[in-house]
Amino acid sequence: MMLETFYPSSSEMQQCDLRTIAEGVSSFELMNRAGVAVLDLCLADAFLTDSDSCCILCGAGNNGGDGLVIYRELLRRSFSCSLLIVASAKYSKDFLDQFETLPSKESCFLVGEDPDCPLELPVTHEIPEAVSVVFDCLLGTGQRGAPRGSVALALEMLAQYKDKKPITCIAVDVPTGIDADTGQVFV
Repeated sequence: MMLETFYPSSSEMQQCDLRTIAEGVSSFELMNRAGVAVLDLCLADAFLTDSDSCCILCGAGNNGGDGLVIYRELLRRSFSCSLLIVASAKYSKDFLDQFETLPSKESCFLVGEDPDCPLELPVTHEIPEAVSVVFDCLLGTGQRGAPRGSVALALEMLAQYKDKKPITCIAVDVPTGIDADTGQVFV
């Protein structure tokens, strides 16, 4: 028997999140569950193996928070990984709370520059050389319009890296640059 696939719209996904939060699961815990579930699924389906080196691209919102959980879990499981966060003047509260839980910020970098960015990390202009798997946690189901600023810069870095070598790219929620409701490609 084949199971029917269901792809929720952006508003349906937001309703699911709000219902879960209303039932007593905090947004912070929802991020923890999402990040761990994505990583477990990638390992179970062999999209990711012990020999892979990973890079997590994170936006400033809750999709980026999911990426922080993935990074933390990869470190806990002894994977080689780096974290690239878009520079922004504002990050969601849950993102900042997740950032504080990271056991190490040694492999964390900013993409782009913003004089009002509260994160004190070195800036990078490229994805590290050994990376074989990239997690796209830049923008989630709430993205509207074409990526811009530091998010666009991160996508440009990813495109340049993919031109050099084949990689696996795993999008959390929806690939950055695609409207979750219409499928319109912005990039």
